[in-house]
This record gives sequence, C-alpha cells and structure tokens, in this order.
Amino acid sequence: MAEEESAQERTERASPRRIHEARTKGQVPRSRELTTALMLLASATGMLVLGGQMIRGLEGVFRHGLNIERAKIFQESALIETLANTTFEGMMVIAPFLMLTAVFALLSPLGVGGWVFSTDAFMFNWSRLNPITGLGRVFAWRGLAEMVKALAARGHNVKVWPPFTSAPSILVTPDGLIGAADTRTPGALAAGY
Repeated sequence: MAEEESAQERTERASPRRIHEARTKGQVPRSRELTTALMLLASATGMLVLGGQMIRGLEGVFRHGLNIERAKIFQESALIETLANTTFEGMMVIAPFLMLTAVFALLSPLGVGGWVFSTDAFMFNWSRLNPITGLGRVFAWRGLAEMVKALAARGHNVKVWPPFTSAPSILVTPDGLIGAADTRTPGALAAGY
C-alpha cells in the first residue's frame, strides 16, 4: 500500500534502507533547471573570458585556410589535407571552451544527487515494448490538446466538446474533417479513415 501512495501524501521520511535501494537502482533526484542554469552560466563566462582569444584564433585559422598556393588548388589531395589541417586548428582554438562546457555538463548534476552509476538502467524492460501502452500515450488527452492547438494555430475552426463515447473517429474528406463516435464499443481506441 505504501508504494501506491504518492510522494505528496507521505508524512514520514524514507528509511535509510529505502534510500540505499533507490540509489542502487539509479533513482536519485535530478534537476534539469540546475544543470541548464550552470551550463548557461559556464558558457557565458567562457565566452566572456575566452571569446576574444577564440575570435582571434579563428580569424587566423580562416586566413591560413583561405590562403592556398596556386599549385595546391589543382591537387585534390592537397585540398583535402588543407581542409583537415584547418579543421584541426579550428578545433584546437575552441577546445578550451568545449572542455569548460563539458566539465560543467558532467559536474552540474552532481550538485543535487551526487555521482551514481547503476547497471539497472541498462537492463532490458519488456513492459516498455507494450504496444497498447504506447497507443494509450499517442491517444492521450495531452496529445489531443496539442493537436487542437496546432489546428487552431493554422487557422482551423476547432470546437471541443467533452467526450461522450470511447471510440471517436475522424473521417478525412476533400471538404474537410468529419468527426463521429461509436457509442456501442466502450473502451475502443480512436480510428482514422
């Protein structure tokens, strides 16, 4: 029964055993907002500190890459070599910035849940391949709401009524869409024709 209760209804803290089990399964708190904010801050600081150096370095790479001897222009192998060298030089110029963002991308999730490595995330879960569950997600209310918003944004006159059956259908005609429902089959999925 405790597993069925939501997190908002629980009044006591999790036991140390439960916390340990959750960590071994890789279930630790994560904050996308914290990671995004730290990445944005690191990128802005990196651009502020390294931006001028990167611009000057990339300018030199472009000057060097576009200054090709006439004899090399007609040699395919020389052009490929020049392209490879220019690409490598450009990557070396922006490497400090890339390293800074990579470090913050790896370290910022540690601020909330710590470093956790769990092999449970790699385990194959057959229940995730259930097509009925997938169809349920496709025909969920959220998907319907997104479709209504998209149609309304394109200028279609959309009217929404509460559902009175369980099997709505949409008929596509040259004149437009016609909606219908079958009240005889409770629990059926939506169908398009």
